[in-house]
Amino acid sequence: MSLIADSGRLTAVRDTLLIDTPPEEGFDRLTRLVARALRAPVAFMVLVDEDRQFFKSAVGLPEPWSSTREAPLSYGYGAETVGGREPLVIRDARSDPRATGHQLVTDFGMLAYAGVPLLNADGQPLGAFAVMDREPRDWTTEELDTLSDLAAAAQVELELRRATSRAAEAARRARFLASAGEVLASSLDYPATLSKVAHLAVPALADYCVVDTREDDGTLRRVEAVHADPEKQLILDELRRWPAGPSRPSDPVVRALETGHPVLASEVTPEWLAATAPSPEQQRLLARLGVTSSMIVPLTARGRTIGTLAFGVTSSTRRFNADDLALAEELARRAALAVDNARLYERARRAAALREELVAVVAHDLKNPLSVIQIGATFVLEDLLPPIPEAEAARQQVKVMQRTAEGMQRLVHDLLDASALEAGRLVVNPKPERADTLLREAAEAVEPLARAKSVDLKVDVPNDLFRVLADRERVLQVFSNLCGNAVKFTPPGGEVRLAVRPAEEPRRVEFSVSDTGPGIAPEDQPHVFERFWKGKGAMGTGTGLGLTIVKGIVEAHGGRIRLVSTPGAGTTFSFTLPTAEPAASGERRRRA
Repeated sequence: MSLIADSGRLTAVRDTLLIDTPPEEGFDRLTRLVARALRAPVAFMVLVDEDRQFFKSAVGLPEPWSSTREAPLSYGYGAETVGGREPLVIRDARSDPRATGHQLVTDFGMLAYAGVPLLNADGQPLGAFAVMDREPRDWTTEELDTLSDLAAAAQVELELRRATSRAAEAARRARFLASAGEVLASSLDYPATLSKVAHLAVPALADYCVVDTREDDGTLRRVEAVHADPEKQLILDELRRWPAGPSRPSDPVVRALETGHPVLASEVTPEWLAATAPSPEQQRLLARLGVTSSMIVPLTARGRTIGTLAFGVTSSTRRFNADDLALAEELARRAALAVDNARLYERARRAAALREELVAVVAHDLKNPLSVIQIGATFVLEDLLPPIPEAEAARQQVKVMQRTAEGMQRLVHDLLDASALEAGRLVVNPKPERADTLLREAAEAVEPLARAKSVDLKVDVPNDLFRVLADRERVLQVFSNLCGNAVKFTPPGGEVRLAVRPAEEPRRVEFSVSDTGPGIAPEDQPHVFERFWKGKGAMGTGTGLGLTIVKGIVEAHGGRIRLVSTPGAGTTFSFTLPTAEPAASGERRRRA
């Protein structure tokens, strides 16, 4: 491969970001200066691309070069200067074998030439800084030194431009990734999100973008294919008829999927086209698409490749490089994470819906049999087994059946509440209620349990009359759980105290349930409101859902619940409810 066509050199030329850009004073000043210093009618700075020369700056160029600012490689000595890596000096083209038959001489009569190759910081030749004359000329050492010095200045200007361009490009890419992050976080509908990503990438990163995902059954699904050119979009749509798959292992998309590594073709070759398009019709479509550069990056999450992003260029001047690939890989990494999260969410949602449906079915199917058992046990105790010593053993067995059925009824209700809470469907209907009335009703409900265990039950009601917005039955459910736990964990002779007072927050009232039990260990306190959690000292056969439901009910009222406990010194649960103000009176619905 000649130096002119070397991919590294071509990448370096394109990395200058100067090809096909307007004239700039910084470069024009240098060409004017060298023209005056060497008394040359023509001076220029040229960048040599794969198949043409681009004049970034020029003085005295003949037409049509002056207007088009470009010329084929056969016009001028730019390619020869680049290819030789050394200064090229021609005194008289008519007698120099290097210029024999050269169109610069035959068409424009340029006989003398002196050019210095322009190199980047990595030593890659980008073009030439040169002067020409229509007369034969002996270039002096001083003139060539001046030309080299000014070429060096042009190289410094190139590197400054390169650094500035790279900084601007880095900022642009950072903005691109920030925009991609916003798009990826905007929805859990991953096909729609990936479609947005493809449209974001075109034309910012590529002329077209194709998104394929691997489904759970291993098949590939074409999620999106978008091109910046509406006419070429029709070609992409036609290409959907040939999806990539295991039967085409040489396809770059399949390679990226199977290996988990990106596939970069800076310069698309006939071999690439044959691997991508095995059928003649598909090859014709790709030829019409005009792909010149391509990269395919895998979508990989948790060690599994779940799809690919394919980017392509259909421009004659643009090629993908390592920086483009790095940007594409970062975009793919973020997109893969979003897709994986969306899929996990969808699976969790389906599992939750199935679980909720199962709980509802089980609860519905258990309610009636449990009611029959409770009614039957009550009938047997009241009508069939008189309270006499001879029937006491049978009565005790029936009472066990009755208590068991009641416990199962509570379990069913807890499961239904927990399911509604998780689904965000726990509904409360707050109405104005007197705080002292709620407190006394809660105490009356737990008093028989406290008396049976010899626990002193106290109620502190202030003289101030508080009215709160509360769903009465739900708030009494909160008290039932808190008071029941307090009595259960308080030893005989201990105390359980219910109280109400103004809360620290404005327009809030705080209720509390305190006990003199053993307290809760500090390491257990962060977990008490978690579902199905039971402390080390938990007794009985509770579901572990009570405090979770309590927290859900309080928060559905717009309140908060907290715990203060010291091992050996008891526990206090307190929760707040909003006060019933005139503007807030009347029934309203609030969801957890």
